[in-house]
Amino acid sequence: MRPPPGDIQILLPVWGERYTRDFLELSLPSLMAPGNLPALSKLGRCTFVLLAPVGDADVIGKSPLWALLRACCAVRVQYIDNLISQSSSTVLTLAYAWAIREVGRQALDTCFVLLVADYVVSDGSLLAVVERIFSGANGVLAGNFQVTREVALPCLEKRKNDAGVLAIPSRTLVEISLKALHRTTLTDIVHEGRSLKAETNRLFWRVDDHCMVGRFFLMHMIAIRPEILDFIIAAPSDYSFIPELCPSGNITHMTDSDDYFVVECQPQDCALQTTAAGRIEPRSVAKALASWATTSHRDNARHALVFHADGPSPQVADAIAASEIFVSEVRADSAALPMPFRHHPLWARALDYHLTTARMEQDLTRLAAITGDRSLERRLGAAARLRSILLGRAPYFRPWHPRWPDVQALLRSLAATSGNVAIVSDAPARVRVWLDAVADGQERRTITHLRPENFRAEIAARVEQSGARFDGVLLLADQVAADLVEAVPWITTTVKPGGVIVLAIGRLFSEADVMFVVAPNELVPTDGSLTLEKTTYVTEGAWRTAVQTAMMQYARKSIRPISLRTAYWLAAAGGLAAISMFFNIVAVRRRRPAKRSRFSSLFLTLRTSKADRFELPVRSG
Repeated sequence: MRPPPGDIQILLPVWGERYTRDFLELSLPSLMAPGNLPALSKLGRCTFVLLAPVGDADVIGKSPLWALLRACCAVRVQYIDNLISQSSSTVLTLAYAWAIREVGRQALDTCFVLLVADYVVSDGSLLAVVERIFSGANGVLAGNFQVTREVALPCLEKRKNDAGVLAIPSRTLVEISLKALHRTTLTDIVHEGRSLKAETNRLFWRVDDHCMVGRFFLMHMIAIRPEILDFIIAAPSDYSFIPELCPSGNITHMTDSDDYFVVECQPQDCALQTTAAGRIEPRSVAKALASWATTSHRDNARHALVFHADGPSPQVADAIAASEIFVSEVRADSAALPMPFRHHPLWARALDYHLTTARMEQDLTRLAAITGDRSLERRLGAAARLRSILLGRAPYFRPWHPRWPDVQALLRSLAATSGNVAIVSDAPARVRVWLDAVADGQERRTITHLRPENFRAEIAARVEQSGARFDGVLLLADQVAADLVEAVPWITTTVKPGGVIVLAIGRLFSEADVMFVVAPNELVPTDGSLTLEKTTYVTEGAWRTAVQTAMMQYARKSIRPISLRTAYWLAAAGGLAAISMFFNIVAVRRRRPAKRSRFSSLFLTLRTSKADRFELPVRSG
């Protein structure tokens, strides 16, 4: 058996306003519980590694709890600005892999604890995990579920002490969590969920109001002590890290919530848009697993995880037995071969999405060095090239792509601006390059790009020098949210009198399924500082939605590995593409929305008052 590791490193990637907030409000307070980071710092040399963009790291560094953390253990910050994209699983995978590679040969003598920013960790959980590594295991796997943030947060806030530390026993956290189950968790409860999500990777059985049994196919690699340095990461982290870094299979599973319990707090409206594949039954689960599950995933489900707020329930044995029968029937119905953990089909699509939506242009040589996969230097994959040919890539969508009308509407709205124009967006690098090219094609226009997390500081700086104010501002937002309502008065202060503000609302460059937007009620201030000149909608009629949903499904199937049905899916997608293009042209030309229309995007063109109102609004909170 290997001697205990000499170092402990806690790796935690954080990026974006939401995850930075969750980390400061929920995760970091729970990590500072006595049985978590403080206990690890007494067990051995302990370093907390924050993997974050510069802006988010600066925000975190100002928290009082950050100072408490620095007094507890060593802290290191690695900036990941050049890894951020809309592919969250890819960002996590690359950040973890980069941090492990950076350690060099010392990685073999290091216990890495891999965390996520919205984890709430019960007191003592991290110590229990790391003790498994110190006892000889090379990998530790765990399962968790999601709770509704709006329900759980008030209960958790009450549990914090005066310093803001959340030291919550596992049974108390289980009790709170079972009363605040998120709908993504509720749909995975056998006998309660009505339908099976296509990507279902876990199942639950209720024992009573205080206990639940889980069977997880996909488990989180909460701790790893690498066995080798020459590893290749060519799949998401929870598919590849354990088999790549611990090839001996010397791993253990956390199966009792008394030892380890973690929950993810997610907003109530945060749920994957999924297509029901059928009722929760062994045959439908086996069919869903065939498209993604590896050998390790199938083995994970052999372990029953018990989440309990009290002592062992008399009925828990029955629930475990029922779950064992269920997963045994799933194994019996699983005729398909397991997917590979290296070069998994999902990885090619995830990496392609990462490259497409990255904030900065990605260096394939650097990605190859991080992952150890040198093939990245030579190719992007046939599926990515075929997708680009069939559907186009953001922002260069084909006329039949569901997002094409939204991009055309943006171009028309952008034409209303001239002179020195600021674009406030979280758009990927290739979209920013495209917007610059659009500006270059029009005379007397310059573009300044601002990130949403930085624009208030930029505005404050410009208010100090009135000559630096913009002629127009374009703000891109996914939805009408409280922060957007709050942002409008700030934007007004940085636009010249009589200038133009365009609010573009919707996921204009998304290559995923459509997310509808809600028309705002109160976005225009009533103080006369702004006048609404024009509103443009891109509507999603029922027929257009149905045709394009089917077209995208067939197109995705046609770019998967070649099979006898590839030609069929390609022909079906091609036939629907002609109909989709017709609906898109109608959507672009329609000036007024039909009754009961849903919108994929909307654009508000506002004009600032010619009277110079030059003062910053007071920010609430």
